[in-house]
Parts: sequence; structure tokens; C-alpha cells
Amino acid sequence: ASWHAHLMGEKWWYVCGYLLDGSQQCYEDYLVPGETLYYGKHWYHETQNIVTPTMTITDTVAHADNFESIADQLHATCARNKHTFDFSANLCDALQTCYEYWHEVYEGKPLPEGKWAHWRSVAGEAQVAKREKTEPHHNNYDGRNYITE
Repeated sequence: ASWHAHLMGEKWWYVCGYLLDGSQQCYEDYLVPGETLYYGKHWYHETQNIVTPTMTITDTVAHADNFESIADQLHATCARNKHTFDFSANLCDALQTCYEYWHEVYEGKPLPEGKWAHWRSVAGEAQVAKREKTEPHHNNYDGRNYITE
């Protein structure tokens, strides 16, 4: 599940997924500043910037039903470059605290030993070195907004 709060410009969205009755549904719309789009798990989207520059704040909603999947994907990206996102070492270190927090909040107990072991202990030396060299301005995941720079 994700949400997108539109701040600037105009963006076309095409979102598809499955309804509770199992039928597939697609929606098409334009977001303008002040509007927020939300779509649930297993929905996918395509976008196009219509009026630029365009700026959207977006995030994935972590909850009891999906936090493990989110943590698995983020941990694999930090430790093994699963999705080839250029996360920095600082971001991966910060994400490590999220896994512990989510597990305690959603499972009601501390993170078991070995579950999402610190990414630095799982990654090879080359992966750690790559993450250490990555600066926030090298990607759009450490807080950089390349649209307005």
C-alpha cells in the first residue's frame, strides 16, 4: 500500500489492481497540488508528469500485514543490492533500526537473533564500500529531490 501527496505540477496516474470480489479494476486520474492518492497492496501504477516541475511526497504504508515484506526487500537491497537502488550506508544503517522497531510494534516482542542481521555483516566488503561511497546527492532515496535542484 502506498500514498502520494501531490505538491507541485500535475501528474497523470493509471492505477490497476484487484477488488475484494476478485475482479480487476483500473482507474485513471490527474493529481494537482493538494490532492493525495492512496492504493492498496498488489496494486500497480504508471505515471506521467503533465505540468512540470512536479513534486510528490510518497511512502509505503507499513503495517502488521506487510512490514516483514518491506523489511525483507529493503534489507536485501542494502546487503545484496537486490533492486540496484543506490542506498547510502547511512540510509541502510537507519533502516536497520526500522526493522527492529516494526518487529517490536507489530509482533509485540524484540527482533529474534539473526532475523535481518545487520546489513554490514551480511554484505560483502565491496557492497559495504559501495554503500560507504554513496552520498545523498547520488540518489533520490536519501532525501535528495533532483527535480528542484
